[in-house]
Amino acid sequence: MYSVDGGGGGVLAEAWPPAAYLHHAGSATAPGRGLGVVLPLLPTIVSSLESARQAEAGGAGQVSAVRLRPGLLAQLRRSAGLSQAEVAARVEGLQREQNLGDWERARAQPHPRFIPPLAAVLGVEPLSLLDVDPEDPPLEALRLAVGLSQLEMEVRSGVHRTTYARLEKGTRQGEPEPATIEVLASALGVTPERFVRATRRSRHQ
Repeated sequence: MYSVDGGGGGVLAEAWPPAAYLHHAGSATAPGRGLGVVLPLLPTIVSSLESARQAEAGGAGQVSAVRLRPGLLAQLRRSAGLSQAEVAARVEGLQREQNLGDWERARAQPHPRFIPPLAAVLGVEPLSLLDVDPEDPPLEALRLAVGLSQLEMEVRSGVHRTTYARLEKGTRQGEPEPATIEVLASALGVTPERFVRATRRSRHQ
């Protein structure tokens, strides 16, 4: 068995890998009957594959509690005299202006990696794009502001994603060890004091 964590600290899917399904079907049934075992399981297989793809993409599949401030993206773009196509062309990795349109209309949320370059193109701080108080943001907002998924936080800090996710969700009681605070604050580019304030804000939002 394997599990897929979409970056939010929760298991999105748990299933036999698809190859294992096929092997199991072929060994447990007579030739020609394997598909009869596999076909009813295809929705589960496809769901597992999609969740794995999203997790490997760096957290694109995780559900974010912190979102872009409604209407602000379009307002800032128009104030800068830029079209959606011009903004898309200036943001590395953003291949379609349709994505920007979806973000402006709140039909979708960008992957964290797009938030810092979007802010730079629009001439604002990344935190100001998010629907939080920039002076007292929750932990998730600090992460999004530096363009990191939870998986990338784990890689950068060495702190396991599940441990970090509990801090971000506000479900961990008490403060982390000082050494953990130091490495996580460093990964986010903030002081330990600001990191602790953000974890407390996450617990009370």
